[in-house]
Amino acid sequence: MLGLRADYTLNKHISFGATYMHLFERPYTQKVNIGDDPINNTIYGLDFNYSNEAPWADKTCG
Repeated sequence: MLGLRADYTLNKHISFGATYMHLFERPYTQKVNIGDDPINNTIYGLDFNYSNEAPWADKTCG
């Protein structure tokens, strides 16, 4: 299994991220039993985060 995670912060409110994962398996011999097939999977992911305080959340009643 091989993986990589990268994060980039644009400013204090916005950040970006990316993930890459690769799972691979090789057989010990050329002849493989049924059901024991080698696997080769790749997963990509992107994400975006925006966070800020809501101006109405800090007000108190009264």
